[in-house]
Amino acid sequence: MDIAGFERLFGLDIQLLFDVVIEFLLLMFLYFAMSRLFFRSVRRFLEERQEVIQKELGAAQKEEKKILELKAVYEDKLDQAKEEAGELLARSRQAALDEQEQIIARAKQEATLRMAEAEAQARQAKEHIRARIQMQARELAASILIQIGDDGKKEDAAPEEQEPDWTKGRIKDMEGGHGDIHH
Repeated sequence: MDIAGFERLFGLDIQLLFDVVIEFLLLMFLYFAMSRLFFRSVRRFLEERQEVIQKELGAAQKEEKKILELKAVYEDKLDQAKEEAGELLARSRQAALDEQEQIIARAKQEATLRMAEAEAQARQAKEHIRARIQMQARELAASILIQIGDDGKKEDAAPEEQEPDWTKGRIKDMEGGHGDIHH
């Protein structure tokens, strides 16, 4: 073969082929050099960043678990507080009802005592009035008897001025305490 036939491979000359191979080798060298120097540090930075993100994500998940546990404890305590409040409210209502019953019982007892005192005072007043009326009736009867006694000496007195028979019994009844006064 002739050199001219080797000169062109796929329509390329040897110099161009050599330049392409050299550029390819330089490109690969550059890639490896860059990956060792530049990409490694970028990769390391990305890996470190990934680790930090993973740690933060793990910490966040732990915090979320703690928050859920605290929320459960909070809800538990809230339920207990509601139950205690209900029990306290029930006890307060019962205490109020008991106190109300005691107040009513005291009021009834006081009213009974006041009624008894009022009745006793009314009886005393009634007895006092009865005694005064009896006293007045005796005085009146005595004055009537005195007048009758003076008028009895006069036989010529008119029949209207003489004491009727029914008044004599009344005066005696009043003096005996049985008069027309109702007990």
